Amino acid sequence: MPMTWEKDLKPIYSPDDFHWGKLKADPDKCTGEKCGLCIENCPFDTWEIDENYIPKMKENWPCFSCYNCMVACPEDAISIIESYHVDSGFWKTLPGPLPARTPLEPRDAEGKSDQWNAGEKVIFMRRSVRNFSDKPVPEHLIKRVLEAGRFAPSAGNTQPWKFIVVTNKDFKKNAI
Repeated sequence: MPMTWEKDLKPIYSPDDFHWGKLKADPDKCTGEKCGLCIENCPFDTWEIDENYIPKMKENWPCFSCYNCMVACPEDAISIIESYHVDSGFWKTLPGPLPARTPLEPRDAEGKSDQWNAGEKVIFMRRSVRNFSDKPVPEHLIKRVLEAGRFAPSAGNTQPWKFIVVTNKDFKKNAI
């Protein structure tokens, strides 16, 4: 029996029972348009400045609750009203909206309070930040990143990769 859009594919690619995330900027904490990091770091362009110069979510605009805006806010002014979630079907979030949680405190083998190691810190602090600088990346840093990448694990240490670094802005603009 052939697949149909309504019965087989629509529930997967276009579910009806999803809810966009809803976040709010606290006007008492937010420095408004002076900062703008919540707006700069939103991959879906969900935020705009309201009449009081405070960020607000656009009406009927997608928010997947990535929390990049929340993490980027230096004033801790962003709060979650409702996380993105799907009520049923293939993409159902169980048992409901996924909570935004900070990592548990680190403990040693005896259960005593401990410190995060360097690798854990990198994982926990990693964010998909989109407020890029116009300054070019210094050549010595490019070389360091390439050297670290060269030593990434490979089958039999064959290192089968090649790297191409493009630093010319005009070339990058025309290539896209």
